[in-house]
Amino acid sequence: MSESPGGTPTEVSVSSDTPEPAPPFLDRLSDSLQSAIKVLIGSNRKPPRRFKSLLHGTWLGHPLHPAITDVPLAAWLITALFDVIWLVAPAANGWAAQAALVTAAVGVLAGLGAFVTGSADWSDTYGAERRVGLYHGLLNTLAIVLFAVSVILRCWGSLAW
Repeated sequence: MSESPGGTPTEVSVSSDTPEPAPPFLDRLSDSLQSAIKVLIGSNRKPPRRFKSLLHGTWLGHPLHPAITDVPLAAWLITALFDVIWLVAPAANGWAAQAALVTAAVGVLAGLGAFVTGSADWSDTYGAERRVGLYHGLLNTLAIVLFAVSVILRCWGSLAW
């Protein structure tokens, strides 16, 4: 902005012949993922959108994703506790290794539920909230994958016993 001779600010237009830069990779990825999720959960359908309402927790009167996320967190915390008990005395505490396998598997299954409900919630976000949600989702997906690998290795290890 600049001042006119009378002292009032005026708009200064700047013309640019350079094209706008392409949106960042994560924004393009978010656009693609959101479109796919909206198709999968039926956001583009005419109301009532029963599957979308189910995933959002409308029937519960409370968002479903925050309620589900406590289950994998607690299961994986208990898994770590059972692992420590087993490491203290493996011969005497063989039950702890089996219990850790069960709680890790429960955590993975609940994590998949949290992934699905979180994806449905995330599909309705925009801007900075969408970017933070994408990071949140990617990191938690990594946790689910790592614990799934842990469950597979635990099952494979228990077969060798």
